[in-house]
Amino acid sequence: GSLSFLPQQQHLDRQFPISLQELVAAGFWGHKQSAEVRRQRLAAALEDWCLTGLEQRPLMALSGGELQRALLARLSLAEAPLLLLDEPHAALDEEGQALLWKHLHQWHAQGRTLVVVCHDLAAVRHHMPQTLLIRNSGCVLGPSTELIHQQPHTQVA
Repeated sequence: GSLSFLPQQQHLDRQFPISLQELVAAGFWGHKQSAEVRRQRLAAALEDWCLTGLEQRPLMALSGGELQRALLARLSLAEAPLLLLDEPHAALDEEGQALLWKHLHQWHAQGRTLVVVCHDLAAVRHHMPQTLLIRNSGCVLGPSTELIHQQPHTQVA
């Protein structure tokens, strides 16, 4: 597909009876690849997101950070040119956030378009070159370093 979306965790049914590996492998949906290519890419995605060894865990047995990294690994397998990420840093510890920003920079360098909704203004200012700042008074688009001044209750997309 031409678009991939990372939802917020609360929109997922953690009781759904699938494993972490099955959740991540859903990123292949709509792509025709051999079983061997899929196996290799799945193993690489699990390793990239520090999920190796958790493949058979059911969703309900995952921590919030493990589930978020699984959702991001699924997104990475989709290879869509446009990625929409809603609060991608949610539930991630410091290591998970470092992985997130590393992958976002890689995806951007590959020519993908990223639309990231994020309330962590310091991270946005540091990592994202362009920001759409949304406030009650309206919207402003421009360089992150010029627009973001640690303002509370500001939504950034």
